[in-house]
Amino acid sequence: MYKAFKEVKQRKEQVTMPQPDEKGTYDVVIVGGGPAGSTSGYILSKAGLKVIIVDKARFPRQKLCAGLLTQKTIRLICSLFNETVESLLKKEIINFESNYFEVFFRNRCIAKVHHKSMPFYYVDRSVYDNFFLQKAKEGGAEILEGEIAVSTDYRKNEVVTSGGKNLHSKHIIGADGVYSRVRKEAFFERQNSDLWQRDLATAFEVFVEKEKVRKADCYSKIFYGYVKWGYAWLFPNKDCVKIGLGGLNVKNGKTMLSSFRKFLSSLGLSNYSETRVQGHAVPYGNFLENPVRESTLFVGDAAGFADPLLGEGIYYAHKSAQLASLAIIQETVEGKNAGTTYRKKLGEHVYPQLMGAKNLRRLLFSDFNSCSQYLALQVALGLFNERLVRMVQNEAAYSMFK
Repeated sequence: MYKAFKEVKQRKEQVTMPQPDEKGTYDVVIVGGGPAGSTSGYILSKAGLKVIIVDKARFPRQKLCAGLLTQKTIRLICSLFNETVESLLKKEIINFESNYFEVFFRNRCIAKVHHKSMPFYYVDRSVYDNFFLQKAKEGGAEILEGEIAVSTDYRKNEVVTSGGKNLHSKHIIGADGVYSRVRKEAFFERQNSDLWQRDLATAFEVFVEKEKVRKADCYSKIFYGYVKWGYAWLFPNKDCVKIGLGGLNVKNGKTMLSSFRKFLSSLGLSNYSETRVQGHAVPYGNFLENPVRESTLFVGDAAGFADPLLGEGIYYAHKSAQLASLAIIQETVEGKNAGTTYRKKLGEHVYPQLMGAKNLRRLLFSDFNSCSQYLALQVALGLFNERLVRMVQNEAAYSMFK
């Protein structure tokens, strides 16, 4: 990667390019400053490209998310950003870690898992996202906060912001989340196609102070049986416990919120069900088969890149951003089309995992009745407990199911 960075800088020094120095003209405009956008901004800026990140919010901003980091995520961000687990703990980017969790079917525990060598890590997304946006800024990216990308023209590579700025570039990266404006304008009516909606999920969450939950509820738990084609969770952080529930919209209709209220009631937290619940959309298997439109590349949730089994999106945000950025760098150095290179890299590193996880979901989540689903989960966890944990933690394990 660093060899490519050096080649980009040398190439830009050798060629006179007045356009990138003109006001409003960049090598890459990135819409969205979350983990995907920040990762792209950091990598591309470090390579010597002129980059701007546009985000409608001002950071740090609130972001609903369970905030779990797997081992594969930790390995990736440490390699990309020259960090370690120790440094992330010291800076309080990671605020909690746990190597023990339990799996339930409703109120019945069906598995207890303890892995000293493979802990899960937990983060507050407002802190986490701001940390990586500042990394991108330190790397040389220009940051434009508090402005919406109201119009994106993939033909002209132009982004117009709510503040009246016209930004021109060679490439646009759409990193603006599940309801991406950039994707909507690039793909027109396909944005709302049955294919996208069929695997869209909704998650509801509430954050509860630790002193207000039972001591037994201060470690990681996953619950099945409360929602169809999805699950509920209880993830501890330093000062609170994040409690949530999510599942496929097409399988649950309008019952998701009532299911979450029942789940909260089972934990003795029914008083939280009316006033403090927040919801958000989650990609859950609706990843784009072609996240490229001419010179516009889509990453993270904007491309639907999230684990179709567990809904994990942070890893795929960083990973897809890395691959898109390297593709743009390769085009700058070698002249190879970035979109073609990006699709190839996704086919090697991302799509096998997403397809494998989606196939595994079909085995574990089905339209069985409650008794059948309970037995299926119990058999799977009993036979493949160790393998399932390693599958979640490792980069390539899902590919055996593709």
